[in-house]
Amino acid sequence: MKYTLTILLAILLLAFNAGCSSRSVGSNVMKTEPGEDRLVHSYCYQYLYGSIAHAVNYGKAFHWCQLGLERKISASQVLLAEMYFLGLHVDQDYLMAHDVYLLAAHQGHAHAQWMLYQMYVRGLGVELTPSIAQEWLTKASSNGHEGAKKQMKNL
Repeated sequence: MKYTLTILLAILLLAFNAGCSSRSVGSNVMKTEPGEDRLVHSYCYQYLYGSIAHAVNYGKAFHWCQLGLERKISASQVLLAEMYFLGLHVDQDYLMAHDVYLLAAHQGHAHAQWMLYQMYVRGLGVELTPSIAQEWLTKASSNGHEGAKKQMKNL
């Protein structure tokens, strides 16, 4: 049952992630000076999802996404939160995912706001709280998240 729920959540997350702005630009590593935020995020993304230049490697993805967390790169924070949400390379930990999504959400990252909506509306790692869910849905929608905009129309 636990694995079925995890797989279902992974499928939902991937479906909701279709418009996520956390993707790196292009399939190759960006040509920037070492240590720049774009390079950190590019490695985070490429190791998490794979690319022409890098095979999927959750250990390396975790390293680069963690560095993105430390550098306050919201797109990398979202990918790190996804690793916790899905249990990729780490134990599945909704509370940790929530905390990392929250950091990115406060920086205006629409997908992080959408995921906080999902967590509060379903009670994943947090108490089911429709009023807080609605606040995150509104923010995600106003920041352009397509899933959030569609959900707002359905309310």
